[in-house]
Amino acid sequence: MGSRIYGPGTGNLAIGATATASSWQDSPGCYGCSPDKAIDGNMNTRWGSDFDEPQWFEITLPDFQVVDHIVLRWENAYATEYCITVIE
Repeated sequence: MGSRIYGPGTGNLAIGATATASSWQDSPGCYGCSPDKAIDGNMNTRWGSDFDEPQWFEITLPDFQVVDHIVLRWENAYATEYCITVIE
């Protein structure tokens, strides 16, 4: 999964943020698919979970931001649903 977060008239707010997850994949085909790879601005890297359900992924912005929209690049995977929560 690759993620981008935008505020009104801003660039990608996820750059410089902190990403954490319930797990991450480090196996053939996805070496080092750690959470930070989902927000590094490179759409060729990604976070991958360790194939155990349920999973969670969290992005913490460095300071208060107005969020206009979120873009998730979701690969062809086995997830059946996801939930986005913005906490003030």
